[in-house]
Formats: sequence, structure tokens, C-alpha cells
Amino acid sequence: TGAHEEGEGGARPLHLAAVAVHLLALYLATLKILYSVNPADKTLWYILQTHHAFFLLLSLCPFGVNCFYWLLFMFFMDQSDEYQVVSYIISTRTLYLFTYGLLPLLAGFFSFSFCALQNECETAAPGHSD
Repeated sequence: TGAHEEGEGGARPLHLAAVAVHLLALYLATLKILYSVNPADKTLWYILQTHHAFFLLLSLCPFGVNCFYWLLFMFFMDQSDEYQVVSYIISTRTLYLFTYGLLPLLAGFFSFSFCALQNECETAAPGHSD
């Protein structure tokens, strides 16, 4: 009752202050990650020259790693902050432009160019399957 809780080992105090300290530490870590990913007062060159580039590289990882990254970023950000929401939307759309638009376009262009230069387009053309 009150500040104590009865259990198997007898009376033990509730550590509400310890829980509050842990929640505050988690909140501060979340803020640090958000600032590392998207600092409003720094440029892209600052991000690339510091340890913050790890988060940028993690956001560009292929094979679904970036999906988990952006999902966690969405949960960490403050959805009531308009700047964070707009920045999140622009960042994900830019990423999709590169990963699903420009990179496959360039891969197809260079594979077709290589095929045309080798004069093997009848058998090894991109998209050509037997």
C-alpha cells in the first residue's frame, strides 16, 4: 500500500523515480537519433562528415532494411510537428524515386548499352528470356 508493494519477498518500494529516469533517458535518446537523422540547423555536408552519416547510410540500405529504418523513424518523430512530418514525407518519396526509379533505369540503360556494344542483343538483351 502507498509506496510499498507486497510480494513474495515481503515489502519492496515502488521505484517510480527510476521508471521516470528510464523514460526520460529513452526520450532523450529518441531526440538524439531524430536530430542525427534530420538536423534542422545543419547541412548535408555536416551530416556526411560526422558520425551522423551512419543513420543516412542505414536509410539507404537495400533489401528492406530501409523500410524498418523509416518505420522506426516514423514512430520516433513527433507527429504534431509539421516540419518533421513534411521532412519525413519528402525523404521517403526521394528515397523511393532513387531506389525504384532512377537506379533501375540506370541499370537497364547500362545493361542495354553493354549488350549493344557487344552485339549480343539477340541472346543477352535486358528483359530477354528464353
